[in-house]
Amino acid sequence: MTNSSETEPPFQLEGSLFQQLTLRCVRDCQVDDVVSAYILGIQIGQLTLQGGFRAGELVSIPVSYLPMVDLPATIRLGSTRGSVREGDGLVLKTPDAAEQLVGPGEVKVEQFDFNQGMLRGFAINRINGLRSPVMFVRINGLFTRQVAVDRPRLLDEGGCSFSFAVQLYLTDFGSSGFHADLYVVGQEAPVASFQYVRAESGALTRQMLELEGKLAQVQQMASLQIANLGADFRQQVAAQQQRVDAFIDYASCLLFDQVASDAILGAGEPVLEPDPEMSRKIADFRALIASATQEADAAVPEAGGGNAPRGLRLSVRSNRLNFGWYDAETDAHGDFRWMGQSGMVLNPAPNRPLHGFTIQLRHLFKADKPMLRLFLDSREVEAVIVPGSAPNVACVTATLPPDELPREGFQTLRIDSFIAGRPADEENGGADQRLLSIAVSEIVFNYASGEDAVQTIVD
Repeated sequence: MTNSSETEPPFQLEGSLFQQLTLRCVRDCQVDDVVSAYILGIQIGQLTLQGGFRAGELVSIPVSYLPMVDLPATIRLGSTRGSVREGDGLVLKTPDAAEQLVGPGEVKVEQFDFNQGMLRGFAINRINGLRSPVMFVRINGLFTRQVAVDRPRLLDEGGCSFSFAVQLYLTDFGSSGFHADLYVVGQEAPVASFQYVRAESGALTRQMLELEGKLAQVQQMASLQIANLGADFRQQVAAQQQRVDAFIDYASCLLFDQVASDAILGAGEPVLEPDPEMSRKIADFRALIASATQEADAAVPEAGGGNAPRGLRLSVRSNRLNFGWYDAETDAHGDFRWMGQSGMVLNPAPNRPLHGFTIQLRHLFKADKPMLRLFLDSREVEAVIVPGSAPNVACVTATLPPDELPREGFQTLRIDSFIAGRPADEENGGADQRLLSIAVSEIVFNYASGEDAVQTIVD
């Protein structure tokens, strides 16, 4: 009799790794066969099996691309001589599963031009046809704008193609023209660029265009700083008015209490207890004075002396996150705060030289990885972005080299996000009309000198 195990195919599907499907040999065998992988009848990989194999040995079918198909879809195996079971398959349920198998792919722009007030183009992704690209354009090196992407279409040779467009406005044009860089989320460098200049343009015109871009950046920074100063001024005026009102209540209570006491004593009657409302106002005033004294005592030494901690941690509820931020929110893991397209953070110790800073990100909107530009006042700094420790999704770290440490401090940290959007514009996004980019859970400034400790700043 023939052993049933010898009639079974010698290889079975074990699982998947990056750009490969893994097969396991279930028994010793000699094989001369070709094994292929298909998704909805489209071949995505092939492996030639020749020679002897031992039980438990692993072999891999290379998979270098995926076509655009409706999900969920099953990757099935086939062979010319029955080396694998025809029913074996791997189900792809989501675009994330497809990205784990072949990666995000690489978007290549085939066409990018200016037509009828819009930048239009055509691009292909030959590797991952199941990934819906998120694109944005940066105009004149300053302003970012979301790009509308059409539904991808299947390519005969695998992958997908799609067209895209973005609206331009008169304010985007300078006297010399404009410059636009096209980005795809997940790819660091721009995938395409477009520059429009006058017909008589030359080297001088290009320099003028660059200068206009830099001036626009300076204007934006000045506008943010003015708004920042305005918000800070209003906050200080409100605090001052609160103290003045409390002082008036306190003085009035003292005056009326003294008048009432004199009248009662003159009448020969025992002294009555103070009015409860007056007592409350007096207690509020004393508490306000005490809190102001505590704030002064807790102020961080600016000179960087021996008592100054090296690190200062800002709570997301701190007033130093004072422009471009929405109200703080809380989840099961703690507080976080959403930022719009740009946000400004006041330096808690502006006179101390900075060594670096760290920003913990709790959430990202419409992106798997943050794409940011960071400025200390008007100076742009480079940062390293790594995956964060749960519950944070990313950690942004900037460290100034020792030879570039500024002798003076800085006033504001400015954060610009390339990617932002409104939840209301998304499918099942509800009615939230806020413009969101990143949600911050913590910001830590590390200074060049001080004690090796970290102090939390709440106010």
